[in-house]
Amino acid sequence: MNTKNLFCREVVLDSRELVIPRTTYQRILNEDRVRRITAEFDERIANEPKVSSRGGRYYVFDGQHTIAARKFLNGGKNLPIHCKVFYGLTESDRVPSFPVSCIQFTAPARCPARMPPM
Repeated sequence: MNTKNLFCREVVLDSRELVIPRTTYQRILNEDRVRRITAEFDERIANEPKVSSRGGRYYVFDGQHTIAARKFLNGGKNLPIHCKVFYGLTESDRVPSFPVSCIQFTAPARCPARMPPM
């Protein structure tokens, strides 16, 4: 993976825009895990889903269970979700194998600082 052109930005995306590629590198959704997350969910400490922007679409590579928990808590409806959107990843790169702090972050938020909850 070439990290030279890799950067990320915190972006609020509607959950309907998030593609979860379960046939390639995401596991099947574990409903028990979603229930456990929902039981103790706290937006103030929840991690942002990490997604790769490719070809105008947003592919989730980390955080599908958190997304499902947020939707469940919203009555099953889609909702805006703060995401860390990575630019410069290819489909074969999948999950970065290096610390997120090593990536160049750009405005609006300087990571790893979190954006305040909405």
